[in-house]
Amino acid sequence: IAASNEMLFCCCAPPPAESVHIVQQLAVDEGQAWSCGRLLVADGPPQGLAEVSLPPAGTKRSFQARLMLSQAGGVGAVWDLFDGQLMRVRAVEPSGALALHNESAPSDERVATGDFLSACNGVDADDSMLVLRTWAEGGTHQVTFRRPMHLRIDLRKSEGEAWGLGVGYQEEASCMFIKAVYPDGAVVRWNDAAKEEHQIRQGDFILEVNGASGRAAELHRRIAHTGDALALLLSRPAPP
Repeated sequence: IAASNEMLFCCCAPPPAESVHIVQQLAVDEGQAWSCGRLLVADGPPQGLAEVSLPPAGTKRSFQARLMLSQAGGVGAVWDLFDGQLMRVRAVEPSGALALHNESAPSDERVATGDFLSACNGVDADDSMLVLRTWAEGGTHQVTFRRPMHLRIDLRKSEGEAWGLGVGYQEEASCMFIKAVYPDGAVVRWNDAAKEEHQIRQGDFILEVNGASGRAAELHRRIAHTGDALALLLSRPAPP
């Protein structure tokens, strides 16, 4: 696994003093569990728009898989990692324990790109290096996956204001992760006004920047060179 790079977007300038308030909350398409909230700055342009997408109603948000590593010859997955904690499935390989599981599992219990590993052998999977070392020893392991939720946020910042966001990525990845949300900037100003589920959090994965996906380095470049508007598609484990 390549070492993470990091770029920090911060500034010492204080955020503007205008009040920020939620003027609209609505739910759309109950089956897909979408919700939206629009934040407006008084006497100014929209501060941002948030859309949340959860797994469809009636489907499992978490499920278990039995990984028989000695039989399969390995897990058979490529992972995106966040600071040795979160493990996100970047790809399921055509051979390996996950592929064997998917062959016999019902459709709502098949491991897919974007799923998060939440537990291994009954223990929270919050130490990815320990999990990987455990798997390297072979044997059979009971693991729990959690489906992703997605958060699409359109942000705006004032002239001279920083985004106040620290991000990192693995060289070969197709997403970035949020390492820090700093106390000054447009992001924390958004968080202060937004509903909890609309807030940008440390550990969120960034899948798109300004409507574009691709290699992490290109996403990194897009954030670094954006103007006063920033659109992010984020992913995190869906709540229970």
